[in-house]
Amino acid sequence: MQTHIIVETDADIASLSLTPETPGKPPTLDFEALDELAAHIAKLRVRSGLRAVCLRSASSGYFCVGANINALKLLNAETIVPWVERGHAVFNELASLPLPVIVRVEGYCLGGGLELALACDLIVATQSARFGQPEAGLGVIPGWGATWRLPQRVGVANAKALF
Repeated sequence: MQTHIIVETDADIASLSLTPETPGKPPTLDFEALDELAAHIAKLRVRSGLRAVCLRSASSGYFCVGANINALKLLNAETIVPWVERGHAVFNELASLPLPVIVRVEGYCLGGGLELALACDLIVATQSARFGQPEAGLGVIPGWGATWRLPQRVGVANAKALF
């Protein structure tokens, strides 16, 4: 199942929506979703008149649950480095946009989804928001910047709890 990034612009606010192909399913990230996000970020970077970017999910109950399991199954010694580098590059581009990037988190925000949220300037969480980095339970480390960004945002002790 693929997640697409849908862009809508209302006057001077651009909205990016993580939209799974199957409604109601949680958004996930894979190379294609990262490429879509990167393309939209590049267009937003040069667009004049924007005052802010808002990022959200189209799925009720989920922001993003991280990497697409099918994408993870394809990773091996040759593909893991490009996978990690691509995620870092896209999230760093998002973080370096010259206008505020606000993420609205509703529901589960896990793994790469939390790393995506951490690349934004402001996280607005609903009461249903649930954050976590479940990678340790899977025997891997967060690959897209959470080990650096999360302690910066919430402090070392809280970051350890989420990890």
